[in-house]
Amino acid sequence: MTIERYRNPFLLYVLSILIPWILWFIAAYLSHIEPISNVYVVVASILGIIGLSSPMVIAFILIFSDPDLRNDLSNRFINLGFVKSYC
Repeated sequence: MTIERYRNPFLLYVLSILIPWILWFIAAYLSHIEPISNVYVVVASILGIIGLSSPMVIAFILIFSDPDLRNDLSNRFINLGFVKSYC
């Protein structure tokens, strides 16, 4: 069964919590440095966006390491076989 192939939930949850918060704390530190520089603002914004999207990237990394999970993911997003035509 495909659901049994998703065997790293603890790793997913730990990394999905630690990595964004680390990046957000670095961004918060940079945003409080005086005098405020445009470079700090840009770097803090980039770190915030990377931290926001990192759980998705972590999930994709864990999924794409297994060929069966890759197929399952692509079938769920691309497969339109369940759509019935009413015409």
